Amino acid sequence: MNSSETTPDDARGHFWSVVKECLVQFHQRQPGAARAQVKQFRKKVDNLPAEQMELYYHSEPFDVACRLAKHPLSVKAYLTRYLEIRDEGGVSGSHSQPHPGPRDTGGITLDDIRAVKQLADKIGAEKVKHLAQVLAK
Repeated sequence: MNSSETTPDDARGHFWSVVKECLVQFHQRQPGAARAQVKQFRKKVDNLPAEQMELYYHSEPFDVACRLAKHPLSVKAYLTRYLEIRDEGGVSGSHSQPHPGPRDTGGITLDDIRAVKQLADKIGAEKVKHLAQVLAK
């Protein structure tokens, strides 16, 4: 078995626990089935050449879970919950119920809000407000 030269064991464990939790939360897999699937895939990844193995550990666990589930999802629709899972280390807690799916936010995403915030920081809130009024006409 190859060992990762740049990714510590605890970080790899964290990565796979997040992948497992993403399978449960976003792909409605049962925890035991998700654990088994992740364990099997982790063995395959850990036997890859070191360079290829590192590519997995530098990718997003959300994307790896989507690949395992054979069901691509947009992380934008699940971003808040995904970041909670990633920050919790994939540990099921009070949020262990599967995520119901994307919420209707009126078409405004977190990226949209960040973009407006950056613009407000750059040109000022009053100018952003004026621009919004001009664009709304």
